[in-house]
Amino acid sequence: AMTAKGGELSKFGKVSDSEWALTAVAEYPDANAVILFDKGILEVTTEGISFYKHIRIKVFNEAGAEEAGDVTFSYWNGDNIKELKAHTITPDGAKHEVSGKDIKEKEFGETRSRTFAFPQVAPGVILEYTYRNYNKRFSNLDPWHFHNKLYTAFSEIALKLYPGFIYSTAYNNMPHIYQEAVEAFDISTSVKTFTWKMEKLPALIDEPYQGAEYNYKSALICQMVRYEDIWSKVEFISDWPDLGNFFAEKVIAPYVRSANGLAERAEKLSAGLPASEEKAISIYQYVRDSIRTMAHATEYFPHEKIELLLAERVGTPDEKNLLLVELCKKAGL
Repeated sequence: AMTAKGGELSKFGKVSDSEWALTAVAEYPDANAVILFDKGILEVTTEGISFYKHIRIKVFNEAGAEEAGDVTFSYWNGDNIKELKAHTITPDGAKHEVSGKDIKEKEFGETRSRTFAFPQVAPGVILEYTYRNYNKRFSNLDPWHFHNKLYTAFSEIALKLYPGFIYSTAYNNMPHIYQEAVEAFDISTSVKTFTWKMEKLPALIDEPYQGAEYNYKSALICQMVRYEDIWSKVEFISDWPDLGNFFAEKVIAPYVRSANGLAERAEKLSAGLPASEEKAISIYQYVRDSIRTMAHATEYFPHEKIELLLAERVGTPDEKNLLLVELCKKAGL
């Protein structure tokens, strides 16, 4: 039952005849390359969380080879990336693997990323990669984004919960008809599996003046509420006030604690302006115009301190919002 209703990845490297035969997509004829499937599993046990991902891409032409040939994925510090495999399959059936030495790792504040290029990329090839992210972030499960930079024919995420876990979900830009999960129950292990699917997803393309790109993606966010068995009960984040306190204490407080010069900057921006509204407008225009907005970001607050945001003069929408609030506070608003 679980195989039929989700919760298992496709076999790595086993390409069907229909996938090889595909040369275009009727719903998106301009596609240079398409994601045949993008599948994920979030497996939550008492020992930790395993996030499995498997993605397969078909390249149609030279432009598609350029668009799909490089891969970057991000994860949090402390996560363990295991079982990373990637290869190019040419039409003759030969498999050209990505070597471990060709996978580059970078660190950005609280996050890391891995980047690699597929070998032998040309029209007609299949590109494929898979990995497992093992972590213990029970109160911060990875969201699943159904949209990608390429047209996605099929996207699926399965949440597998071992006995005792209670969860809730949030949806971002996801039509109501897709929000209902398909449920399955394994009697032998008492594992519950919830699966969400979407199909024929257009490519998410950058447009002029577009910000907050993640708001345009259809996304599913699962939140662990608690774990409970006959011996114990563990609350993760139980309600919105708890989440607010966590955010204020763990994220905002360290970010603004040593905001040297912020009061002086607020005083300069509001000097000579008698009305609160005029002060607010001056501060808003400063934040809007002097701090460039990041086009792409893997986290909400990539700078560890607000001084670094002011020094680099570029930040995420979240950082700019926080700077606006702090300046208004310092100006007595």
